[in-house]
Order: sequence, then structure tokens, then C-alpha cells
Amino acid sequence: MQRLRKYSGYWMERVDYLESAIGDSADKHARELENLKTVHSRLQTESKAKELSVCFQRMRAVTPSCQEAHHANVVERLTTLEKTIGESADKHAQELAAAHGKIASMHTRLSTCEATGSTIDGLKKAHASLVADKSARDAHHASFAERLDYLERTFGDSADMHAKQLKAAHDKIEKIHARVANCEETGSAVADLHKSHQQVSQDHRDKLSTLHSSVSERLSYLEGLIGESAELHARELEALKSSHSRIASEAKARDAHHATVSERLDYIEKLLGDSADKHAREIKAAHSKIEQVHQRVSGTQQEDAIRALLNSEKEARQKHVATVEERLERLEAAMGDTHNRHSLEIESTKAAHQRLSKEQKLRDDKHASFAERLEYLEGKIGDSFDQHERELKAANAKLEQVHNRLAQCEKHGASISELHRSHSTSSQEHKAVLAAHSASLGERLDFLEKSLGQSAEKHAKEVDALKASHSKIATETKVRDAHHATVSERLDYIERMVGDSADKHAKELAAAHEKIKDMHKRVVDCEARGTHVDSVRKAHDKMASEQAAHASNHATLRERVDFLEKKVGDSAEHHKKELQASRQAQEQLHARFNEERQLREQVQEQFRSEKAARERHHLHIQDLIGREKDAREKIHEHHQELLGRERSANEVRHKDVNEAMQKERAIREQAHTLLHDLVHKEKAARTAIEEVLAQEKGERTKHLVHLDEKVDSLQKSMSIFDSLMRKEIDERTKEYRRLWDAIDTHTHDLSTQVISEPGGFSAEPAVGASALDSNMYQRYMASGPAPSVGTTAVSQAWVPSVQPFPYQEPVAPSAPSTSTVCMPPSVPPVQTWGIHGK
Repeated sequence: MQRLRKYSGYWMERVDYLESAIGDSADKHARELENLKTVHSRLQTESKAKELSVCFQRMRAVTPSCQEAHHANVVERLTTLEKTIGESADKHAQELAAAHGKIASMHTRLSTCEATGSTIDGLKKAHASLVADKSARDAHHASFAERLDYLERTFGDSADMHAKQLKAAHDKIEKIHARVANCEETGSAVADLHKSHQQVSQDHRDKLSTLHSSVSERLSYLEGLIGESAELHARELEALKSSHSRIASEAKARDAHHATVSERLDYIEKLLGDSADKHAREIKAAHSKIEQVHQRVSGTQQEDAIRALLNSEKEARQKHVATVEERLERLEAAMGDTHNRHSLEIESTKAAHQRLSKEQKLRDDKHASFAERLEYLEGKIGDSFDQHERELKAANAKLEQVHNRLAQCEKHGASISELHRSHSTSSQEHKAVLAAHSASLGERLDFLEKSLGQSAEKHAKEVDALKASHSKIATETKVRDAHHATVSERLDYIERMVGDSADKHAKELAAAHEKIKDMHKRVVDCEARGTHVDSVRKAHDKMASEQAAHASNHATLRERVDFLEKKVGDSAEHHKKELQASRQAQEQLHARFNEERQLREQVQEQFRSEKAARERHHLHIQDLIGREKDAREKIHEHHQELLGRERSANEVRHKDVNEAMQKERAIREQAHTLLHDLVHKEKAARTAIEEVLAQEKGERTKHLVHLDEKVDSLQKSMSIFDSLMRKEIDERTKEYRRLWDAIDTHTHDLSTQVISEPGGFSAEPAVGASALDSNMYQRYMASGPAPSVGTTAVSQAWVPSVQPFPYQEPVAPSAPSTSTVCMPPSVPPVQTWGIHGK
């Protein structure tokens, strides 16, 4: 797999390079054949021109000999002609034999060329077979579009799954925040409770102190009779009111900030239902992925085995029954274990998915270049890294908030411990309530287990089955990879075969080119000789026909000789002139032929230089192609190294992210356990508070009954004291009246004695309206006129010498108004008595 990942990135490039090399070689061969054809046609034309020049030269060579032998006799001339014709015939026969030999050699060379053509045909067939294998391999494998669709669908499913997991994590964090907020509200309520309790106790102490002072002053007389002090009653009232206010406030806070058992069970059911739905979705997604893998690898046999295993596990799980506590513990442990296992499996699946996606991206070389792919990977990794950093920052911020809130909640630990100590006596009653609700709780747990449908052991077995199938698939892939050659090995073998065949083809082509050159030379010679032989043959045929015509058309030999001698003698001068003209024309033709030869040599030199330049250019192009290939291989190796580094960096980064997530998960689990313990402690404290509240409520009712009895006894005593005081006041008024009557009678006697005595009258002092009334002594004044002493006596009203004792009613000190205790006055106001009482 490593070698496949290493070489799968550029196997398409190598196949393209081979195809282009084979195509270039085929095109090159076609171009070379076309060039050879053109050169062959050009050489044919040149050979024909050369043969014409040779024939002309021979004709020029024959013409002087004929002129020189013109004056010989007829026999010599005929023998010369016959000898010349025989020699030319022999020469023609030899040349024909040589031409036939050359043609045979040419045929052999052409057969070798045809063999080379068969080799080229074999190469073409091999190329066609390679193309067919490539098409079969492409048909066997999914196309790039299908693979991209599959990857996009897989990425979409994984993105949806990641979104669901993130949403579930955010929901859990929000629930934790809500619970922490409840704890904070409870802590604030406890703090407010302490503050209100201190304020109420202080106010109550102030009121009791004022009430104590007033009551102590008002009931100082009653304390001796009743035998109880006011301070004892004040302490009892203070303790009663403080406990009553504390119990009432705690009961209100508990009822306001704590849910009932049914609400808590509903919350647990909802939480378990959400987790069950989440597990069902995850298991469904895992099953779908596993089914796809099984369909692509091993068919339906493993699916049947897994389904049978799941059905057997389901039947085994349905037979398992436990008590409520054991089932709760098992569910919690199983949910924790399955959550951890599922998280690990999900992380491993994510890592495998990311690895497969990266390998698929590396194979997709036809759709994006290395630079684009690297930019895309860098952008993708940067985006995911930024997103992970943002999520980690948000998670760290939320965790800091949670830690701060937990710290604030821990500040209220002392108050919660006090509540726990003060309400520890209510555990028995709470146990009874729990025993009363245990039956419904068991039924609800049965319903929850039925709604879950699949337990933790089933999940564990499913995970084990998945692991077994995964290991089986891995072993099968290893066996298949061991039995089959890798793509890189196959490509190496193809390249080696193609390289060997290419070298062989190059050697064969070089030999074929040399043979073709030799063949062209020999064909040129043969064509030159063939044209010369044809011209000689044609001349011989023409001469034979002319001889037959001459023999048939002319007279005897002597007549003919005579005629010839006559003709020659007549035309000697004419022939001389014609020979001079022909010599001049021959010289001109020689000059032209020399010029043409020079031109041809120049053209051939140009051809040779052009050929050398082309060969040098071809070598330069081959060198450039080799350099480009080496540079591309180096660039490819560099890209592979960069991709390996990026892959290792991504793996390290992913490992760091996984470690951070595991740490965060551990912290959340610790926080969850702490919150769970706090909830249990708070629940126990609340039950203890309820018990203490019930106990204090009973004591308070008893104390209130006792206080009512005491108040009734006090009211009875006050009524008795009031009746006694009224009787005493009536007796005192009667005694005062009697005394005043006696005083009045005594003063009347004294006044009569004083008036009768001379000089015994004294002026009456002024008496205020508050002590005596103006009508008090009307009867005394009306009894007789005022005494007069002489002429200078002054009439004055008589006033007794002894002033009456004014009675002052005792005034009670004003008691401050209290809102807690409002007692009626111990002694009702009595009507004023004294002088007006008379």
C-alpha cells in the first residue's frame, strides 16, 4: 500500500509519456518514410538525367570513330560494325545480369524492410493491446467523475456527521451551562437567604430588645406573680421566629430552584432518548458504510454473517434482566464505554477517511496540477486549522466560564454543607419516598430499555464484529496485493519492455536506414544501367530494322557502295561542316554538364550539411527531452517529499487536535461527575431540610399552643387584677368622700368659732381650678354672710386652712409600637376621681 501510495501519483503521467513516445516514434517513422520516398523519386530523376548524359557522351564518342573509319572500305566498316554491335550486345548482357543481381539484392533488402515493417506492425499490435488493456483497466476501475462523486458524497456525509456531532456537543455544553446556571442561581439564592436571614435576625433582635424593655417595665409586677421572666420568652420567641423564617425561605428556595422527581426522570428520559437517537444514527451510518465496503470487497456473505451475529446478539441481550440499580449502573458504564469506543472508532474512521481522501486527491492528476492541488490542500488545511482553532478557542472560553461558575458554586460549599448537616435527619423519610416511587422508576427504566432497543453489550459486540470484518478486509487486501503485482511494478515492467523494444527498434531502424541507403545507391546504379541498356537495346533494334529496310529497299552491295561513295564524296565537305558544328555543340554541352555537375555537387553538399544539421538537431532534441524528463522526475520527487511532509504535519496536527479533544472530553466528564455529585449532595441536603422543616414545624405548633395558653393565663390574671384595682379604687373614693365630708363638717365648726371671735377672721387663700371647684363651697357661703371687722374690714371668701390631698393616677410608660406582638394594656384607663368624683 505504501508503494502504491508512493507511485500512484504519477502512473498516469508515465502511461501518457509512453503513449506520447510511441506516437512520436510512429509519427517520426511515417515522416522518415515520406522523406525516403521523396529522396527516392528525386534520385530516380537524377539517375535518368545522368543516364541521358552518359548516352550522349557515348554517342559523341561513337561519332568521331565513325567519321574516322568513314574512308575505310566496306568490309572493314561492316566488320567494325558487327564487332561493335557484338561487343555492345555482350556488354548489354553483362549489364543485364548485373542489373538482375542488383534487383535480387534489392528484393532481399526489401524483404528485410518488410520484416522491419512486420516488426513495426507487431509494435502497433502491442500498442493496440496496451490501449485495450488500458481501456479494460479504466473500465474495471471507476471513472474520475464517479470517484469524485463518491468522494463528494462521502465528504458530505462526514461533514453532516461532524455537524451533528458538533451540534450534539454544543447541546451538551448548553445543558451543562444550564445546570451550572441553576447551581449559580441556587448559590445566589443561598447567599440572598443568608443575607435576608441576618437582616431579619438583626431586626428581630432590635424589636425584641425594644419589646423586652417595654414588657419588662410593664410586667415587672407580673413577673413576681407568674414566676417566669420576660427574657426567657424573648429568647424562645427569637428562636421560633428565626427558625420559622429560615424554614420558610429554604422551602421557597427549594421549591423554586429544584425540580421534582418526575421532572428529573423526564430529563433523564429525554437525555437517554437523545443519546439513543444519536447512537442509532451513528450505528446506522456505520452500517451503511460497512455495507458499502462489503459490497465492494466481499459481497453478501459477510453481511449475512454480520446480520446473523447481530440477531443472535439481540436475542441474547433481550434475555438479560437486572435490578433497577444494577441496570442503571450498567447503562451508565456501558454508555460511557460505548461513547469512548464510538469516539475512538469515529476518530479512526475519520483518520482513514482523510487518508483515503488524500490518496484519491493524489491519484486525481488529470484534473488539477501539482501547484493547484498543493494550493487546494494548503487552503483546505488552513481553513480546517483555523476552524479547529476557533472551535478550540470557543470551547476553552466556555470551559473557562464553566470553571468560573463552578468556582462560584464551590464558594457556596460551606452553606450547602451546613444545610446538609442541618437536614441530615430527613434521610429515612426520603428513603420511604424513594421506596414508594421505586416501582414506577423500574417500569420507566424498562420502558427506556425497550425504547433504546440496543444495549451497551450489543454495541460492544457490533464494534468487535466491525473490527473483525475490518481486519478480515485488511488481510484480504494484503493477500490480494501479495498475489498481484503493484501498479508501479507493472509500469516498470512495461517501461522496461518498451525501452528494450524501443532500443531494438532504434537499432533495427538504423540498420534499415543503412540498408535503404545502400539499396538506393544500388537502385540508382541499376536504374542508370537499366536505362542505358534500354537505350542500347532500342538503338540495336532500330539499327536492325534499318538494316532490314536497307537490305530490302536498296540494290546490291556494289550499287550501295557506289551510291555511298558517291554520297560520301558529295557530302564530305558538308559532313566536315556538320562535324565542326557538332563539336561546338558538344563543347557547349560539356560546359553545361560541368555546370550542372557543380550545381549537383553543391546540392548534394547542402543535402549532406542539412542531414548533419538534422542529426545534430535530433540529438539536441533527445538531450532536451532527457533533461526535461530528469527535471520532471526531480520535481515529482520534490512534490512527493512535500506531500509526505504535509501528510506527516497533518497527522501530527490531527493527533494534537485529538489529544486536545480527549483532554476536553476528560475535563467535561470530570465536570459532569462533579455536577452529578453536587446534585446528589444537594438532593440529600434537601431531603434533610424537609425533615428538619417538618420537625421544626411540629415544635413550632407545640410552642405556639403553649404560648397561647400562657397568654390566656396572663389575660385572666390581668382581668383579675383589673377587678381588684377597681374595687380598691371604689373603696378609696368612698373613703375620700367620707374624709371630705368629715373635713367639711370640721371646717364648718371651726369657721363658726372663728367668726364669733373678734379678730379671728383671716383672708381665704386662692385655690386653683384644678384643686377646688368654684361651686365647692356654695353651701358654706350661703349659710351666712361674710364676717366684717369694724369699718375697715374687707369682705373675703373663706378658705380652709388644710388643703385637700389631690389624687394622681399612676401613668404607665408609653410602649413602642411593635409589629410582632400587640398586647392590650394591662390596666384599662380609669375615670378621673378626686374632687370631681364627689
